[in-house]
Amino acid sequence: MKNYAIPQLTSKLYKNPLPIQNKGALSDAECRINGDPFVMKYNGEYFCYSTGMKYVNLLHSTDLVHFEHLGGCIEDSGREDFWAPCVIYLNGRFYMYYSSNPEGEEDNHAHCLRVAVADSPYGPFVFQKQLLDLFSIDPHVIKTDDGKLVMFYAANNYNGTDRNFTGTIVLQDEMIDPYTLAEAPKPAVIPSIKEEMFMENRFGDGRDWYTIEGAFYLKKREKEYLMYSANAFTNPSYFIGYARAEKGLGLNSCRWSKYPNNTDYDPFICQNDKIMGTGHNSVVKAPNNVDDWIIYHGKESENHQTEVSAYREMRIDPIIYGEDQLYTIAPSSELQDAPAEPLYRNLYNGEPGKEVFAFGHWNIKEGRLCQDNRNIISNTYLKDISTENYILEVNTRWHAYHLGGRYGIFAAYYDNQNNVQVILNEGEHTVELYAILNGCQTQVISVKLEKEFDFTAYHKLTIKRTTKLFLIYVDDLYMAKGVYSIGKSTVGLISYYTGTDYASMELTEYLELDQENVSEFAAQMLSDNNTLEKNWSITDNGIVGYAIDSKALLINQKKSRYRFSVNLEQQLKKQNAYSGIYAAYYDETNYIALLLDTAGKRITVKTCRNGLANENSAISDEAGPNTITVKRYDNKIIILAGTKTILKDVIDFGDCHCGFYAETRTFFSGIELLSL
Repeated sequence: MKNYAIPQLTSKLYKNPLPIQNKGALSDAECRINGDPFVMKYNGEYFCYSTGMKYVNLLHSTDLVHFEHLGGCIEDSGREDFWAPCVIYLNGRFYMYYSSNPEGEEDNHAHCLRVAVADSPYGPFVFQKQLLDLFSIDPHVIKTDDGKLVMFYAANNYNGTDRNFTGTIVLQDEMIDPYTLAEAPKPAVIPSIKEEMFMENRFGDGRDWYTIEGAFYLKKREKEYLMYSANAFTNPSYFIGYARAEKGLGLNSCRWSKYPNNTDYDPFICQNDKIMGTGHNSVVKAPNNVDDWIIYHGKESENHQTEVSAYREMRIDPIIYGEDQLYTIAPSSELQDAPAEPLYRNLYNGEPGKEVFAFGHWNIKEGRLCQDNRNIISNTYLKDISTENYILEVNTRWHAYHLGGRYGIFAAYYDNQNNVQVILNEGEHTVELYAILNGCQTQVISVKLEKEFDFTAYHKLTIKRTTKLFLIYVDDLYMAKGVYSIGKSTVGLISYYTGTDYASMELTEYLELDQENVSEFAAQMLSDNNTLEKNWSITDNGIVGYAIDSKALLINQKKSRYRFSVNLEQQLKKQNAYSGIYAAYYDETNYIALLLDTAGKRITVKTCRNGLANENSAISDEAGPNTITVKRYDNKIIILAGTKTILKDVIDFGDCHCGFYAETRTFFSGIELLSL
């Protein structure tokens, strides 16, 4: 039985449907109606665009929970029924893709994809071009790792003459530019089960009509996911599903496989006894830039007698990534922990936070931190922060000037003689990465930016640091990496004789094992092994425990607020042998461990306090979700298997390690340690 709630740990909560304050809608009732919600994060803030009769609805939030409805945001005269908008930010401009009908047109099959453009996420988005002439809806446009644009959309003409599974399917096509499709679409997701049926004998020719629509693309680790909605909003079987592909095969080869397969109905999200009509989603990062949250529409069942479309309200819930599947508590209706905040966050809408303004002329105005002294090297850094595993995100732009500009961030700052810098160089049209160690500058790693790169537009700089390793991204595209011997440090901003704006800074303590940071991750492990035997090994996608002489491996970080996530698989079956994790390890006499038996169908929680061990009754779990999530917040701790609560307890020891346990050969993957 699916769980629709996770025990609360913090005082920051949300409850579906989300509260929306009316700041521009035609009425309070209209304010609540937000079908097909698409949420994007820009400069640290959230913008939601949703379906509207007279215009595209615009909503705004800073925390992904409390939204303001700001009214309409599109200029496209002579049109109505604006469906399923999506927006992508490219180099200073916002491109909105949507479909609409001519005013007065009663046939919804006159809907065609269109594009409108704005210079601000608030709009107005001004119509530019119709992309297709035949029925086409529900676009999602993404930029690939190699800088190409790809659109997913739904259409009838590809599968409309099929005898067995006639209907709407999701197509995938490259874009020549933001205004032009290549018009060489390939089928991405097509109907294959009866639960995807929209209507029996829809057009009176004996063929049933199936619908797959509302595609949304995302990726995590080495996997790609393509979410979709199937059936009709009014039908009980209406659901959100997803297809999967190994990284690169989805976008490059269009080789998508439905979860769990093409013949079984196992929805990711569908109606329950409280919520109906759950569908058409987008996904966005929490304020901490780590956790993914799904945004979708739904309708409370108690309102089922009202007009069906009238109460498609916006809802959010977290996504948990398993090794081969996704988990969620959606559609939830109870109070839940809100999307997590980072260690430090400043949207520069008020006073400075932890910034120390060392040099330069810095001031906050109109939602940005501005440095306008071109006669000095200006810098600022955060005080009272010392860390070495984190994600840092900063959004910045250049004040155009004939002398050019060099500006960016301290990816790590210990002092003026020891730091790591990521610099946008307008004159050379590059992004630079280098360190200053004991006053000596290392070789500069310089990467050319695309020719069209506009330095006067806001661009997102992202740093993923694992101790000595620094990975650099510009607008989510990987640029460079460097390895520098610098210890725990803070972060900051720097400008070389350049006027600059900074719209946001977000810093999250985070450690994840991936193919790039194996050595740096291994250096943070503690093992009880004191022999030359290989008891543990770390690969580019996980940890293997061999259980020859050592059974425990700990992460050498002690925390009291964290999320620890692991997928585990016992690779060698051994009688009376357990594998699992340390959810909290203070010392050998004080810990909480979760243990999985060799059959993988029973989970036991072992708690040891002052040397006295206690095992709760083993929990039978025939479905066997081996995706384990630990969440601790001060003296509260919960353990989840998938979304099922295995433990909810009070923890009475201090900062703890997390770790791994193996009495038989076991593979641990999907390893994340996030500070809360």
